[in-house]
Amino acid sequence: MGGTISFPGYATIFPGANLNPNSPDSNLINIFAQAKEDVLQYAQQIYNSFNPQLAVGTVLDARCAINGVIRQGGTYTQQPILVTPAATATYPFSIYGIDQQPLTPFSVSDGSGNIYQLVGTYTFTSSTPQSLLFQAANQGPVQSALNTITTIVSVSTSVGSVNNPTIYNSLGQLEESDSALRIRRASSVSLPSKGYLQGLYAGLLTVPGVVYAVVYENDSNVTTNGIPPHSIWVIIDTNTTLTDSLKQQIAEIIYVKRNAGCGQTNSGTGGTGTANLSGTTVASITLGTGGSGYIYAPTVTITGGGGSGATAHAVVSGGSITSFVVDTPGTGYTSVPTVNVNPNTIAVNITQVDGSTFSIYFDVAVPQSFYFKCNISPIVLGGIVPNASALKNDIISNLNYAIGQPADASQIIAILNTYAPNCYIYNAKVSTDGSTWLDIVSPTGVNYLFNLPAGNITLTGAS
Repeated sequence: MGGTISFPGYATIFPGANLNPNSPDSNLINIFAQAKEDVLQYAQQIYNSFNPQLAVGTVLDARCAINGVIRQGGTYTQQPILVTPAATATYPFSIYGIDQQPLTPFSVSDGSGNIYQLVGTYTFTSSTPQSLLFQAANQGPVQSALNTITTIVSVSTSVGSVNNPTIYNSLGQLEESDSALRIRRASSVSLPSKGYLQGLYAGLLTVPGVVYAVVYENDSNVTTNGIPPHSIWVIIDTNTTLTDSLKQQIAEIIYVKRNAGCGQTNSGTGGTGTANLSGTTVASITLGTGGSGYIYAPTVTITGGGGSGATAHAVVSGGSITSFVVDTPGTGYTSVPTVNVNPNTIAVNITQVDGSTFSIYFDVAVPQSFYFKCNISPIVLGGIVPNASALKNDIISNLNYAIGQPADASQIIAILNTYAPNCYIYNAKVSTDGSTWLDIVSPTGVNYLFNLPAGNITLTGAS
């Protein structure tokens, strides 16, 4: 190749330089050209960093903070675990929690090796089993099937056994990704200008710890879907413990954003019941008052009485509770426990400018487990199917449901195809009761939130 190269300004800077591309001087041209390209790329990166839709990492955090939107940090699963003292225990004795670090907290685990640590130090004064709050050792959506957390990791001669007869209180979440943070910021800053309802929804998303929010409105003169006339129903889900501070932040957003005179709902009110014991178990619940406005069966919990493990549900007809059904009688009750109807409703008092208080109501999403099953086999004869336990973890880590969102078997199939690309996935079905299997199922109500425990996943063909 012959000829010369025109490079404006080069001859001025380097007079007499040989511009033949085969000469050593041509290397300088390439160096300058590459330097120019590097500078342009660096300038483009700086420019992009000012755009929240293009920024990444800590720079994205700074851009979102301008709008009052903070990245959701990773959280830990909070799991109640029943701890039973050993027959040979000497009282009083204490088991240490995370609050006593650097002392090693009392730890337990399930059959899959998921470790849970006691949150708060507890002192036993009698042999009565106690339901204590534990926290998963690892961040993220760690969950265990019922009655599988039975291994005591910490050495203790005073604790006889542990178990988890109830579902977790809150499911941990991984740190919010850049893409999820961008979407939440965009929703938060764009919706307020579209009306009070969208403004309320957007405001709720700015509260650190709030993952999902749903706001329903009834602008008619009659109760619709359980919402009183001219009222709203706010339902939220958090990735952390619902502390008093977090409740207050949510309530203040609702108070500021709601229309003047707008009422609120808590998915029905007034239902009461009284537990009846048979020995040390809950035999039945007598209906006190049926209440009104229940479009969906309210959550029922049984607390106190010295025992644990009792569960029940309410039967609703015509907007009122007509009866209670005891699902699990529990054990160890020495006095009548309290029946809590709709404990997912949170009430917070806001102090107004005139010094009076105003009650704000919102609901926490009710967790509901469902089931998934499928067959899995290698595409090539003699091929390998990934480990079942690993695939279950892959499903759980990549599966997230919004409040009221149905569960679709095809969504889980897509996840399995990603982690088992050399396998056939077929006969995939979902179920809410483990007996009736469908392609898609809906939660009990719009205020319920689906989750899929590892123990509810059946992968036939995977070892």
